[in-house]
Amino acid sequence: MNSQQNTVRDSGNKTIELRGSRVLREHAFGLRRAWPMICCILLSGIGHCCNSALAAEAGDGADVLRADERDAFFARYFERMTTPRSLFTFADRQSWLRHAQALRQGVLERIGLWPLPERVPLDPRVTGRIERQDVVIERVYYQTLPGIYASGYLYKPRGPSTLALAKPLRRAAVLNPHGHWPEGAADTNVQARCIGLARMGLVAFCPDSTHVMDLPIGLCPIGLMTWNNMRALDFLQSLEDVDPERLGCTGGSGGGQQTLYLAALDSRVKAIVPAVLVSWFRRILFVSEQTHCFCNHAPGIARLTDEPELAGLFAPRPALFICATGDWTRDFPREEFPEIKHIYQLVGGEISCVQFDKPHNYDRDSREQMYAWMNKHLLNARGQEAVREGDIPLESPAALKKLGPMPSGLVGLDGAPGYFRTRHSFNRALPGAAGNPAHNRVPTLRIRRDLLGERGPCVPIDAESRGTSSAAGFRVEKVLIETEPGVRVPVWVLEPGRSTVDRRRPAVVLAHPEGKRALLENRGALVRRLLDAGAVVVAPDMRLRGELRRRWDWNCVIWARPENGMAAHDLAATAAHFRSRTGIDPDRVRVVGLGETAAMALFAAALNDRVAGVAVEHGGPLFAETRGPQAPAGILRHGDLPEFAALIAPRPMWINGEGGRFRFTEQCYARFHSPGTFRRSDLDQAEFEKELIVWATGGRR
Repeated sequence: MNSQQNTVRDSGNKTIELRGSRVLREHAFGLRRAWPMICCILLSGIGHCCNSALAAEAGDGADVLRADERDAFFARYFERMTTPRSLFTFADRQSWLRHAQALRQGVLERIGLWPLPERVPLDPRVTGRIERQDVVIERVYYQTLPGIYASGYLYKPRGPSTLALAKPLRRAAVLNPHGHWPEGAADTNVQARCIGLARMGLVAFCPDSTHVMDLPIGLCPIGLMTWNNMRALDFLQSLEDVDPERLGCTGGSGGGQQTLYLAALDSRVKAIVPAVLVSWFRRILFVSEQTHCFCNHAPGIARLTDEPELAGLFAPRPALFICATGDWTRDFPREEFPEIKHIYQLVGGEISCVQFDKPHNYDRDSREQMYAWMNKHLLNARGQEAVREGDIPLESPAALKKLGPMPSGLVGLDGAPGYFRTRHSFNRALPGAAGNPAHNRVPTLRIRRDLLGERGPCVPIDAESRGTSSAAGFRVEKVLIETEPGVRVPVWVLEPGRSTVDRRRPAVVLAHPEGKRALLENRGALVRRLLDAGAVVVAPDMRLRGELRRRWDWNCVIWARPENGMAAHDLAATAAHFRSRTGIDPDRVRVVGLGETAAMALFAAALNDRVAGVAVEHGGPLFAETRGPQAPAGILRHGDLPEFAALIAPRPMWINGEGGRFRFTEQCYARFHSPGTFRRSDLDQAEFEKELIVWATGGRR
């Protein structure tokens, strides 16, 4: 590889030679403490140093970043990922309507509902009933997916409306999804508004919420709840005493979130009242490790849109937004609301906002505002909208819950992941036709980048040396590598002593699940043996590991930047940087994933074809064996690790401890006429490390 050569000097007046990328900028303060932890390990022959002694000696001297730099990084990255996009950029009605059509499909894709599931017969079952003087309450189960049932409470007026409104031939109905109230759908707060609506002469239905998820197949709580709510509208429209054209929806907090998604995606909702919910996503996310309930984190939704834009999809249907000064909606009237109002001014329709000087709630004052809105827009009571709730006798939550368990033989929402996996999982079968290589079936580059949240190539932007030292004949250096704008990855570089033979060395990028410090503390013998074999050892702290450790798993989900994807990007860019470093053979820069870093290492090689080879110590777990945020959302619709690993062919790959999981990858290598570069094994740690030395430092390809 041809590139210009540059030299810079460190604080000890030593010359560091580099090739390619940009000039490596040397930090002024150097290494006054000479990295006590690294020196301790190296001088001891990488013996097992006491963990407490290592921790005591390491201090800040072994870190590449200062504490204030780490804090600033997280603050800047958070700002970059959560900066709102203004709706004032839409200048006319047609531009918004064109955007809205594409946005609805994009939202359905993000929450796992594209294409929409099959609308099977509702098969409603009533398992219990409470008959009061003014309201009848029923426990209802209805089929939401094939063989899978959702549940809820139906409130129907009994007799004429207490407000003496003219009774329509068929009643309007309001869906009431609930939030995180202590007793769920049976909570007295939820009961109050449902009974209040029924006393007005409307039918009210409150479906039970769910937090079932299976992110690898694209199933998230808000996606499943949105589908259940669509099916709940089907149920209301199926009732003989409900007017199918007069449907509303309201909910507070998490119920407001369900209202937001349902009304944005289903035009059957004609009157909309989300309470104490709508805001920029950034108001419910945190720079720290604090987090709201994971049901708020629809996969990748913040990359696609924001809550005010979702609310803009309501237009021109009438919408009332209720907010409070004591929660994240305190600034809604002066910041988010004008944006939504702008869309209504383009499209038409009535929109309003009311704020109470109260904490987070959906109390009587808020409910009475909602009653008036439904009275005006569903009952056409213009000029007499105001409604007073009055005293509402409530049932105990226990009494509602006794109305009936799920009928025998029915399957609840816990069965939803099985349905989604059966319907949406990729087909691993190899094509049998001659001349149609299996490699063509693996995920495309666009799908791969979309799943991992990639926006650009995995190449380093810049690098900065922060000092060098030496111990036991080895050279150690601290480096910051900018892997994407504003992201600087801390790296330790360990190099053998200079060889008397003029040749370029192999480099091994070692990924450890806990970062570079844990690598040297726990796998020091492997590091020493690689150095003794003449390899340069590169130990990075990928994002959310080591010095950059932070538990941001649900932030990563909503941003469409999965942890595995960010780590893979950092590994790939780090490997690319060392291809251009003087003294390193660019054709022998390989990535090795230790512990449970198989996905990071394999994705790194799949993202950048300049990674010469990849080895992983444990070939699992596969994404099919998980349910949570560890997997890129929806990845199983396109493939699993063996499919993505096949993209690396024909470069060398070694999968250890895989238990037969990667036979598909092996077959793809064979079809690609490169079977000799692929290896599967089930070695223990000692044997793996022994053979890794040969694999990582072998001859040129």
